[in-house]
Amino acid sequence: MNTILGVINDWELASQVLLRTRQLAKAYGARVCLYCPVTDQLEEMNRYIGFDNYQAVKDEILAENQERLDQLAEGQDVDTVLDWQAHPYQGVAQQAEKRSSVLIVMAMSERHALGDLLHKADDWHLLREAPCPVLLLSRSEHPFRSVVAAVDCLKDSEHTQTLNARVLDEARALANTMGLPLSVISVMPDPGYAYGDLAASRLMVDYRNHAETVVREAQNQLLARLGITVERQLVAIGAVEKELEKAVEDAGILVIGTIANKGWKGFFIGNTAERVLTRVKGDMLVVN
Repeated sequence: MNTILGVINDWELASQVLLRTRQLAKAYGARVCLYCPVTDQLEEMNRYIGFDNYQAVKDEILAENQERLDQLAEGQDVDTVLDWQAHPYQGVAQQAEKRSSVLIVMAMSERHALGDLLHKADDWHLLREAPCPVLLLSRSEHPFRSVVAAVDCLKDSEHTQTLNARVLDEARALANTMGLPLSVISVMPDPGYAYGDLAASRLMVDYRNHAETVVREAQNQLLARLGITVERQLVAIGAVEKELEKAVEDAGILVIGTIANKGWKGFFIGNTAERVLTRVKGDMLVVN
């Protein structure tokens, strides 16, 4: 039986994660597994210094979290797993692989500009390691008006088109589950950012009009080929992160694909999904 993995990475949002995980599991006909990866900031220091009572402290931390996990799952027909993980995202990926999970649900990590530069958050790493889509729940209150699927209609490579199809399939399933309308958005770059002096020229206006027509036609062809009907089609011109941020602020849920850059390139450049992650104020489903 398929599983949806609910990750308890923040006890303040644990009930929200459980609620959304159970809602989706019912719609998908899947079993719920709550996974709580536990770590402690003293572990790294203990490797170099060695505290005499560190094992006792670790056992106490594990016992406390196990008690909270048991209370959260009490009376619910769910599986629970708790373990000690130096890198929680690795434990999440391993559990999802082990349980053939069709979806991972977890709260977004708290983000700080300097901290993210020096030490990437767990969800940033997880998007590179996860064997299935990841639904990241926003840490702030926001409306749920629609599900917005972001697709790239400028590239016609087989890989991009396959990813577009997965994004739209997942978005349609999520919209049906939550009883929300489905919209699709494509963002095209605006040369005006690079050539500011020409931004208002007739040449640039003609370019934008022509490009918007081309992208909208590509959207129509993509949706027709997949047999997917949407309530609204959007074509935005500008910076991808900014336009998607505006889209999800009004809608509540963004579905986006990711092609992971790894190593140093991925650390400093990242992917569109990961850059959007630092800006969105709604939920975000990332499809790999």
